[in-house]
Amino acid sequence: MRRIGLVRDERFLAHQTGLHHVETPRRLSAISSMLEATGLGSTCRILAPRFAAIDELCLVHTERHIEKILDTAGEKLRYLDPDTVTSEQSCTAAFLAAGGCIAAVDEVMSGGPYDMLAAGTRAHAFCSASLQRVFKTENLKRKKICRIEVRHKNI
Repeated sequence: MRRIGLVRDERFLAHQTGLHHVETPRRLSAISSMLEATGLGSTCRILAPRFAAIDELCLVHTERHIEKILDTAGEKLRYLDPDTVTSEQSCTAAFLAAGGCIAAVDEVMSGGPYDMLAAGTRAHAFCSASLQRVFKTENLKRKKICRIEVRHKNI
């Protein structure tokens, strides 16, 4: 069976977005339950995230944007825009998500046995940070990027 690397960490569940936003800890819990119920979870190799470094994030974000995210740490609730809500631990979850994506791509680039990688949180441009880092540090002749995001508003 093909191997899947899954970035998972309980701290992702601390990203609270309020009662009516689709990105909730219930969504991640439902995904984990589905993976276990279908047996797919047992085929995954759990990869631990790490905190992304500021210079890695600067590959896709401005320093001002990163400072804006850092400034949300410890705040109960802040709307960065109509669809982006942060809470007390969202900054931690975001830096872990970014670092997790980077670590996962590093694992593949070092010869890890993966056909697919998944991150257990909404990462926005954080996945882009991991790819940009690879494109800048590896001699790649081709780029093939596929992003699949599954959402269900009742989760």
